[in-house]
Amino acid sequence: MKKIIVTGFTAQNIANQESVNFTTKGGNILVTGENGAGKTTLKNALMWALIGSTADGEKLIPYNSDKLPIVEVEITDGTVYTKFRKELFQRQSFDGKISRTVNCFINGTPATLKDINEYFSRLIPNNSLEIILNLGSFFKQKSEVQRKILTEHISDVKDEDVIASDASLSELDVNGFSVEGHGERMKLMLRKIKSERASIKPKIDVLSSQIVDVEDEREELQAEIATLESKLAEYDAELLKIQDMQSRSELNRRIISLESEVKILRSVILHNKNKLEKLRERYAQVGGKCPTCGQAVNVERAERIREGIADKGKALKIETEDHVARLSENEKELEELKLRAGKVRSDVTEITKTQRDNLRKEIAARQSRIENITFQLESNVKKRRQIEELIVKEKTYGLRFLEYERQLSLVEKFVQKKMEMITDAINSRFQYVKFKMFETLKSGEVRNICEATLNGVPYSQLSKGEKLKAALDILQTFQSHYGVMLPLIIDDAESYTSNSLIEIPNQKILFKVVEGQELKIEVQSMERRLSA
Repeated sequence: MKKIIVTGFTAQNIANQESVNFTTKGGNILVTGENGAGKTTLKNALMWALIGSTADGEKLIPYNSDKLPIVEVEITDGTVYTKFRKELFQRQSFDGKISRTVNCFINGTPATLKDINEYFSRLIPNNSLEIILNLGSFFKQKSEVQRKILTEHISDVKDEDVIASDASLSELDVNGFSVEGHGERMKLMLRKIKSERASIKPKIDVLSSQIVDVEDEREELQAEIATLESKLAEYDAELLKIQDMQSRSELNRRIISLESEVKILRSVILHNKNKLEKLRERYAQVGGKCPTCGQAVNVERAERIREGIADKGKALKIETEDHVARLSENEKELEELKLRAGKVRSDVTEITKTQRDNLRKEIAARQSRIENITFQLESNVKKRRQIEELIVKEKTYGLRFLEYERQLSLVEKFVQKKMEMITDAINSRFQYVKFKMFETLKSGEVRNICEATLNGVPYSQLSKGEKLKAALDILQTFQSHYGVMLPLIIDDAESYTSNSLIEIPNQKILFKVVEGQELKIEVQSMERRLSA
């Protein structure tokens, strides 16, 4: 273990001391004197030179406004000697305001406060330096700060160590979270699922209330429609029968005959018109060549051909005109006969028309209602499917709820195990002081605490001597952890008995009150006991 000792000290212009200096030759230092002699002034100067503040965290008090403090401390690790010098420097700004800064030197070379801090950081982390050098400072910290210091610097319990200590904890599904973070996530998920599960039953109730049983009504309507359609079919059959009888009458036979003759005449007239058109084309083509053989035709022969074509055309035209006249007469007669036939059918069907219309209205009304029922049934199917999905979701949520509860239970088991392991790991490092690191509330919730005890008595209830013993135990453990010993500085050393002290091999700088004595600095051998 590396041992750091103070080998020399010089202080100027501090509080009620204009100048103080001594060399230790590696021995212990005993500073005695009555109250007000300057013991605390020297202690504050020493602490200010090393850690930048006095033992009580206050600023260093200068001798007077004209003479600002200068403090120099020489230390060694047994091989290298290093001098730290700090000078309080006063400056005045343009607006007349006075500010004070610190000039620093390491072995006579200008340096910064950062340089001095980095020197000590190589020995021990800055946030632990004061704990080792300023006896009792650990217990001046807030509980949460004490806990952080212990868990980060003394306890080496890791989550994987806790999980490895219990096979059931391997089932923790942290999914990238810390175990504590996983626990908070499980609590959040449980609250969320509980809320979602609670909302499912009202949704099912609403959907169930919207399902209307109309299946029986649809069957009844379908039966009624079948009856009405059967009756309508009877009326239609009766009408067809009447119409069939009418179709066999002389009137209908004459209509059918005329329709056939009109159809034939229209066809013949169309055919004749086509023939006339072809004759006109042939007449126009008769000239230098025969239209049949393609040989040259003389004028006389051509004229005879034209006369023959013209004669045929005249005969065909007269025939066509006769057909057109006959067609006109037949169409006129057919129209009159159809009017008469329609009047007969109208008279015959009027008897059943009202009944048939009423039947169709009744059928249409029932079919419309069936369409509404079909829509309702489709809606029922959709709502039943939604209810089934909600039931499945509720079951899924139930399974998740059980799994999240199981995971939360494992987290709680992990926390309990980790509490035990952290507490055991921390307390195993101290000889006298024991820490209570966790507290279980009435609600069952575990709260992080940091309560130091000595022989089972809380630190706040210890005597002055017992508090020193606890502070020395803290000091000894941190020194062992970092492998370095710094000078042990104790104020009011006259107040402590041998029972309050733990003998440790550090260089000791003791401050004792001796009534009626001026400030006295005595160098003692390193073998002299702390309580001497």
